[in-house]
Amino acid sequence: MKKIQAGYLDYRVTPTILAGNEEVIIFPFGTKELTGPTPFPPPPVFPSEDLVCKEIATGETIWSFHSGQIFCEPTLEEKNVYIGTIDGLLYCLNIEGSERIAWQFKAEGSINSSPIVWNGNVYFGANDGVIYCLNKENGKVKWRYEVEEKEPRAFIFFSTPTIAEGRLYIGAANKQLYCLDAETGKLVWKYMASDWIRSRPACQGDKVYVASIDGTIHCLKQKNGEAQLEWKTKVGTHPIFSDLTLSKENLFITSSDLYLYCINTKNGKVQWRRSLLEDSYEMVVRYRGAKRERLAGGEDYQSSPVIAEGKVFIGGPSHFVYAIDAESGKEIWRFEVGGQIAGGPVYSNSRIFVGQKGGTEYFYCLDAKTGNLIWKQKVGWVWSTANVSDGRVFVPSNDGYAYCLREEDGAILWRYKAGRDLYSSPPVSDGIVYFGSWDGCLYALNVKNGSLIWKFHLPHGVFDSGAPVVYNGMIILPSIGGCYFVDAKTGKIIWRFKSPYPHMNFNSTSAVHDGRVFLSGQAPTTTRIFCVDIEKRTIIWEHPGGGLTGPAIANGRVYFGSHTDPFFYCVDEKGNGDGTTTCLWKYEMGDVVIESCTAISGGKAFILCSDGYLYAFK
Repeated sequence: MKKIQAGYLDYRVTPTILAGNEEVIIFPFGTKELTGPTPFPPPPVFPSEDLVCKEIATGETIWSFHSGQIFCEPTLEEKNVYIGTIDGLLYCLNIEGSERIAWQFKAEGSINSSPIVWNGNVYFGANDGVIYCLNKENGKVKWRYEVEEKEPRAFIFFSTPTIAEGRLYIGAANKQLYCLDAETGKLVWKYMASDWIRSRPACQGDKVYVASIDGTIHCLKQKNGEAQLEWKTKVGTHPIFSDLTLSKENLFITSSDLYLYCINTKNGKVQWRRSLLEDSYEMVVRYRGAKRERLAGGEDYQSSPVIAEGKVFIGGPSHFVYAIDAESGKEIWRFEVGGQIAGGPVYSNSRIFVGQKGGTEYFYCLDAKTGNLIWKQKVGWVWSTANVSDGRVFVPSNDGYAYCLREEDGAILWRYKAGRDLYSSPPVSDGIVYFGSWDGCLYALNVKNGSLIWKFHLPHGVFDSGAPVVYNGMIILPSIGGCYFVDAKTGKIIWRFKSPYPHMNFNSTSAVHDGRVFLSGQAPTTTRIFCVDIEKRTIIWEHPGGGLTGPAIANGRVYFGSHTDPFFYCVDEKGNGDGTTTCLWKYEMGDVVIESCTAISGGKAFILCSDGYLYAFK
């Protein structure tokens, strides 16, 4: 066993994509590195812009090729490597020699799934809805098959294809599984699955197996040029993005809840499942715990829900923004981007505005009814929630710029350069927009032209997940050890709330109601929600919970989750008069809440949990 330096391959963004043989290993390499101040970890880095070839024996770099952004695994075949890019380029590269490019081909859409090589041809699907067959020697088109049903909301339209006995099988985001003659490209049959197909189909004799994103495994039997469903099985409740693996009479697949499933190929019954992580079990519920939960990606369920038009809009680490029916919880539409969605979507004028982290640098405007793209604009990675006010969209970016976009078409009206990355959501009040940065400064900018009005340097810590809140001429700023109350016009400190607990950080968005501010703090051994009288500057009550998640208030009650226990709490807003308040009810969820904050609408409270579920409470 040996170790080869591979640069920044970040599992938080996408599965590690590489290929190799006995002599070389080839993988995408990212040179873009964003670093954060201690104790915060650096943001994920997408290994996307260069393809690197290293010798296995020595670990030395043989060559590096600048390809552009890559979202698929390279394919090695003899002395060549094939790779597709987001720009729609398919490269055939020589592994040996000084002449790197053997040939290149330009498709009309992004190539975000891997090509395969068979019988002297290269096969792949592109986001233009076309399946291509190219001559592997010169890259010339032998045939192309264009599907009729397109899915413009998919970032990856086709799966990686499979070829068996002269037939090509490929799944698509239009829910169809296609079977084509591999030599001619003629359609043999197609099958409508229950959801988008992202995993690579598997074949065994006259049987074809395919998984759809909703977790359903479909078994098809081919006969006389047709395919008939033999059985289908729903495994788990989490989406499936991985490929299927066949072994004799068993079919293996992993789900995004990090379970490995073994399924009998004859009847579709689940033989067993195994967790891919070491778990702790309490009351037959699997809790990942802080370290295991971080490995599982649970901390990336950060998006806060927003409710409008009878829908709940939410993002997640699976690269999707969802529109969910607020009454039934059923999915209405989904839109796929290139990276994780950590910030909450923003609603305005029947439109949804959302950014992404770790994928492309686009910020999106979507139709709230259909999920169709209205416009997109390059602004860098966006980890937090934007804000929309008076026809302008204010976006905090990881590239260190505060952006102001025109709501109608996404045109950049102005941008302002801060000292570091921008993370907290920017509030707008009285012609001023407030951006917090990892440089420790809060910037008050003129909404019309982006000019600096004042800058406040936070004495303790940086501006991270907790957004500033404007209330009654003051800005409430979460910080290490407490919260600052700053004059919104001048940036001068009015007073500071200090936590009664040592080493307590405040890194979540506060809630304000009726002269009270509700603050969420975390210490090494505890989390607390504080109700503070703003005028008297005293603590009215405190209650366990909160931490990295903020509270919401409705009808005399305060609602919040916790990042140290799996409970969702409902407590009395006013308190008992003795520094405590009454817990009216609490509900045990499947895991903790990280940075998602509670949203309330229509008599329901909504929260995104790190178990991957969106919860709605009456």
